[in-house]
Amino acid sequence: MVSLSSSGPSIARPGADLIAHVGGSARPALIQYHQDGSRTELSGRVLVNWAAKTANLLEHHGIDTAGLAVLDLPVHWLTLAASLGISWDFDEIRCFGDGDDAVQDAALIVTTAPERWAEHSGELIVVTSLTGASGSSGAQLPSHAIDFDDEVASQADQHVGIAPDLITGTEGASLRLAAASPASAWAFEGGLILAERGTHLTEDLLAAVHEQWSRRCPVIMVEVTDAAEDTGGAGGETLAPERVEHLREVERLGDSAG
Repeated sequence: MVSLSSSGPSIARPGADLIAHVGGSARPALIQYHQDGSRTELSGRVLVNWAAKTANLLEHHGIDTAGLAVLDLPVHWLTLAASLGISWDFDEIRCFGDGDDAVQDAALIVTTAPERWAEHSGELIVVTSLTGASGSSGAQLPSHAIDFDDEVASQADQHVGIAPDLITGTEGASLRLAAASPASAWAFEGGLILAERGTHLTEDLLAAVHEQWSRRCPVIMVEVTDAAEDTGGAGGETLAPERVEHLREVERLGDSAG
C-alpha cells in the first residue's frame, strides 16, 4: 500500500466512484509549479468543487450531455479539474488528437483555441485564461462561445449527478504513460510528475491522472520554460534529472513505480 509519508495511513481503495473518493480527501490531488516559481496546490475536496462548478456550468447553459465532448486543452490544473467535471455528466469524452474523425459530431468542444472551432456546430466553451482574453490567435471569441473563466466561479460547488466509472481500466496507466513519454512523465509509488510545455491532454494522460487520484496520490505538473531544463531530448518537454529527483524528495513520492 502507498502512503505519502513513511508514517502516514495506508491509501483507501475506491469502488468505481472516483469523484466521491477524491472529494472525500484533504490530501493534495493536484500540484502545479508555475513559470514564476510559485506553487498551486489543490486538495481532493477543492478539485471536486471545481469539477462540480464545471458540471453546473454545463447544466446552467442547458448543454445536452448525451453525446460526445471533445477536450482540446493543455495540461494544467484548471483543465484537469474541468475535465473531471465534464466527465461527471457526459456519456463520452475524447481528447482532440485521439480519434479526430469523430469530432465533427461532438455536442461540446472545450478548448483554448477557439479559432479552430469557430465553424463547429456544437456548443463551445473556451478557457480564456490559458489563451489570452481574445483567444490564442488574437481573434475575438466566436459569438456563441461560453467564456469558462468568466462564468465558472459563480457556479455552485456541489453537483447532483450520477458519478461515472473513471477507474476501471486505469491500472498501470501511469507506468504506460511514463514508458511512452520518458521525457515528460515520471511515475512513482506516491504520485506522478508531468513536465508541461505546450503538452495537450490525451486520453492516456487522463487515465494516468485518474489512476493516481484513485490511490489518493498527487499529480505534479511543472511548467518548463527555461532551456537550461532541457536534457537534449528530441523536441519533447522535459526536466533535468536533478529537478525530477528534487521534486520526488520534496513531494515525498517514494521510489519509482514498477
